[in-house]
Amino acid sequence: MAENKDRAGISIGSTMLILIFGVLCLTTFAVLAMVSANADFKLADKSEKMVTAYYEADAKAEELLQEVDENLRLIYAKADNMDDYYGQVAKEYEDAFVTEDKMLHFTQIMNEQIQISMELEVTDPVLEEKFYKVAAWNTEYYGDYKIDTSISVWTGEELN
Repeated sequence: MAENKDRAGISIGSTMLILIFGVLCLTTFAVLAMVSANADFKLADKSEKMVTAYYEADAKAEELLQEVDENLRLIYAKADNMDDYYGQVAKEYEDAFVTEDKMLHFTQIMNEQIQISMELEVTDPVLEEKFYKVAAWNTEYYGDYKIDTSISVWTGEELN
């Protein structure tokens, strides 16, 4: 009988160790799941802010294009010939117009680091049936770029 009691005590102890190990594993996985869910929430929130900022800037850029289209139509109506037309466009948009390329350059700020850059080619409306072509419409990084040099990185050369 004494042998039976020793075995029963050992089996309860091993079951308890397995139970404790299982609870620790479940607790660890629960904490990891919460951390992962929190990181996903922060990423989704950041993504929502960036998408919202992009579409707000895009809408403002489209409004700018509408104004440019109206101005080009008015300038074209007043111009005597194409040289006069391009000259008046250069005068109206002196900061944005590049005479050699007949291009208008505009930017629309999206946030403190990113902007939408637009390039419009001013065209002859008789040939093209419109006053400009969109040559480029890009998002660009314009913020301060800081290089982190605190970590030494192997450059591919032998170390002496």
